[in-house]
Amino acid sequence: MSLPLRTAKYTLAVLAAALTAQALGLLNPMTAGVIALLSLSDTRRTTLKLAQERLVSMVLALALAWLLFAGLGFNLLSLALFLVIYVPLSYRLQLMSGLVASTVLVTQLLGWQSLAASYWLNQVGLFAIGAGLALAFNSYMPSKEDLILAHRERIEEQLRQLLLTIHDSLRQPQARRGADLAAIETLNQELEAALTTVLAERDNRLFKQTNYDVHYVEMRQAQAQLLEQMMTTLPDCFLESEESKVLAGIFYLTASQLKTANPGTYLMADIQALLAYYRERPLPVSRQEFENRARLFQLLNDLSRFIALKVAFYQTYA
Repeated sequence: MSLPLRTAKYTLAVLAAALTAQALGLLNPMTAGVIALLSLSDTRRTTLKLAQERLVSMVLALALAWLLFAGLGFNLLSLALFLVIYVPLSYRLQLMSGLVASTVLVTQLLGWQSLAASYWLNQVGLFAIGAGLALAFNSYMPSKEDLILAHRERIEEQLRQLLLTIHDSLRQPQARRGADLAAIETLNQELEAALTTVLAERDNRLFKQTNYDVHYVEMRQAQAQLLEQMMTTLPDCFLESEESKVLAGIFYLTASQLKTANPGTYLMADIQALLAYYRERPLPVSRQEFENRARLFQLLNDLSRFIALKVAFYQTYA
């Protein structure tokens, strides 16, 4: 939620709650505004969750306060006992989000020093207005679809460039650069930002919730981890060979078929064909050739896992 939208919601919710409570003739109408302010959150789902927790918290607080005020009178001892019991209970029941608002309602009752139903219903009304208007104002949440698509395009482009870097390095080991850790870090930051965005968007969909975007980012995060492993393995593939050039071609194909809509099944077939090709090649003669072949085989296995993640994702959501 942008700062201007957040500011507008907070301001309007507080004013609307206070004015509504005042119009209904409730005592301390600004309390409804404070409850509305406390109940607003960044997403529809968290706002609804806060309202539910605070409802339970308020009922618990008012019931406990009534018992103590009825038994011990309206005094500071009753308030102290209320807090001694209510605070640990709130922690135990995970209702801490309602502690402040409920305590304010109880202290107002202490000030009125009355068990009359009208005062207690007044507090219920303040809560209902504040929490209800918070839910109403948070029902409007602008879609983040455009931002998610932009994240997706940047993620795929950064993955593509890293795959092409590996392709170029395998084609020309002598001209190879070191592991592009800066590019990997940039990719990881983009993935973290994308995950934050898609989680917020999911929590704003109360009735049409889907995990597609979340699983997409998680799939790309797993691929990024594999790419980081491959980038660290790459400097050890120091010999130019026919095997490295063939493997480079698979990396190039993977980069060109990175889009979400591509199932990746053809790439898996290419991987199997390359494995068969490796098995048919003559055995390495020198120690250097053996180590180079082992590193290439490790790269091939990591690439196979990279593509398998995409295949599994596509099969889930195709």
